[in-house]
Amino acid sequence: SGFVLDGFPRTLPQSVELERILDGHPLHVAINLDVSTEIVLDRIAGRRVCENCGATYHVNAPPAKNWTCDLCGHRVVQREDDTDAAVIRRLEIYEQETVPILDFYRVQERLVKVDGEGDSDEVFERLVGAVESHLG
Repeated sequence: SGFVLDGFPRTLPQSVELERILDGHPLHVAINLDVSTEIVLDRIAGRRVCENCGATYHVNAPPAKNWTCDLCGHRVVQREDDTDAAVIRRLEIYEQETVPILDFYRVQERLVKVDGEGDSDEVFERLVGAVESHLG
């Protein structure tokens, strides 16, 4: 009986428009997944994807054979938007365009900061806990 928006809204105008569209039924919680720049760079710049099926790998967890997808046998590559330079540019845009919405939701007492570092299962548990505790 609800929904999750991942990576949206990204700008203050989008946040304001989302509130208008929700017409009196505002978001219950906005989560700021807190991750250091170093970890973000490692996670994204280290990501590799299969050109064919989109399976995801990481330089620290590659496919079994020579960057060939374990699922379909096609090449596994780094996406153009996952290079160090591209990630740094995305982080600059995040600082300029997305950080201002944190105050928008903080003022409304709907912003929850969640530690996004560590094992993916641990981060998921923290996310679920943050949502459940905010919903009451």
